[in-house]
Amino acid sequence: MTPEFQSHFLNLYLMALSDSEFDEKEIAILYNLAEEKGIPKEKIDRLLLSPTSSQFHYPDTIIEKVEYLYDYAKMILADGIVHEEEVRTLQKFCIKFQFEEKNVPMISELLIEAAKNDLPKNELLNFVTQIN
Repeated sequence: MTPEFQSHFLNLYLMALSDSEFDEKEIAILYNLAEEKGIPKEKIDRLLLSPTSSQFHYPDTIIEKVEYLYDYAKMILADGIVHEEEVRTLQKFCIKFQFEEKNVPMISELLIEAAKNDLPKNELLNFVTQIN
């Protein structure tokens, strides 16, 4: 597992915990994402049981930033409830990823709506590529 993915994965885990509840659908998202990246379940088990200190990875490209943020938005919706704490956490990530603060509410709203509509990630990334 690359340090970048480990950082992203642990941030997703933090997003899942930001509403003080950890739903089984949230854990399913974590394991599905790891499976998509070819990471064995055993490695994820170890990481969740004993998270190692990981340096925060700031995505380099706009595509990577949107990809990460969309994963966070999908995590917010995993339990079917959008909690204010989760939205604030998503907005903090937007700021960390160097989006202009004035655009952060609109960006987070767009990502949550895309996740609500189950927009395939590749379609969202294609849209971002076209407007950028």
